[in-house]
Amino acid sequence: MNFSSRGTRTTLGIPGTGLSWSQTTSRRSTEAALRRAEKEARVQAARAAVESFQARQRSVIFSWQDLPSIPGRAAFEAELEPRPFIPTPPPPAIDEKAACRALIRRLRNEAWERMPWGMWRGLPLAGFLPLAFLWTERWFLGIALAAMSVGAIAAAMHLVRGARAWLEARRAFPEVWPRHLRELERAYAEAVLEHERRTEEERLAHARAEEERIAKLEKLIDGDPEVTIEAVEQSIGLLDFPFETRGEVLSREPGVVQLAIDLPEIEDTIPETTARALKDGTIREVNRTKTDQNRDYAFLVTGLALQLARATFASSPALRKVVVAAYTQRRRPRTGVLEDHWLFELELDRATVEAASSRTDPVALALKVPGRIDLRSNHHLRHIDPPAWWNPPDAPMAS
Repeated sequence: MNFSSRGTRTTLGIPGTGLSWSQTTSRRSTEAALRRAEKEARVQAARAAVESFQARQRSVIFSWQDLPSIPGRAAFEAELEPRPFIPTPPPPAIDEKAACRALIRRLRNEAWERMPWGMWRGLPLAGFLPLAFLWTERWFLGIALAAMSVGAIAAAMHLVRGARAWLEARRAFPEVWPRHLRELERAYAEAVLEHERRTEEERLAHARAEEERIAKLEKLIDGDPEVTIEAVEQSIGLLDFPFETRGEVLSREPGVVQLAIDLPEIEDTIPETTARALKDGTIREVNRTKTDQNRDYAFLVTGLALQLARATFASSPALRKVVVAAYTQRRRPRTGVLEDHWLFELELDRATVEAASSRTDPVALALKVPGRIDLRSNHHLRHIDPPAWWNPPDAPMAS
């Protein structure tokens, strides 16, 4: 390969055959190829960024498709059986072999600590024995021998000290072991008694907790309003919403639950613009039509109603109908006072909700079931009157 002001010349040949191939590429064509490669890289990066942006939008709009499963009545009745009590394991029995080894190690360490240090007094003198070599011409050999002798003597004395400590531990073991074993047995007996006492307390607490759980579950199966509302609130609390929302759970009659959901405004959930990757690799912000925004918002909020209905039916087998009403809060143009704009009120029975899935069109379902919803041709949800059963949170609840 040769480079010159005219361009690049590439030559390929097979040695010994006389066969060769050459190609000349001008500088302009090379620079053009580089520009095309850079442009293609920019275009791919722009497309990836746009796809990531749109994926985040879709994750919000389709977030309701994570629908909880609805257990049948048999699943609730199966939970009426008392759960068995599982006690904590008792303290382990005494391992005499391990206790013997531990006692011998302890006695050895105590003997080591008691060992007199007088046996180390000769160690400094041992280092002066090879110093006679310092008076010779090989003084470095004397220093080396002095260091080696000190290290060897120190190691030997360390071994002697350890052996003496082990011998003292062995001699003391027959006298100490019976007393040590009695202490271990006494501590083990105390641990067993404490375990039995604690196990009995835990068994009684488990029995009381099971009685309360079963009594509460029986009320739930029978449709007790107070227990049902608590179970619905717990079930809805397990849902993961992509935005902040709140709601009220009411029960005016047995087997029926009303949900009042405070939804975020369309401006807080549905973007007014989207991104588009251009041919030159740049990203342009494009305004979305109001119809597209309304369509996504209607799809999101009606899907959220279906998700809430499934979570509600999953909490109690006694429920036969769930009424989901949703509203947003907007300020009056002149006064700035917040007022509720109700979007829909849907009456969903158990069979309809159980038959729905993540593939269900929530808007079509909302238009099909009994209730009130005013969906215009541009998919705008026009506000409706508040439900007859609704009381504001600061107003007294009707009995």
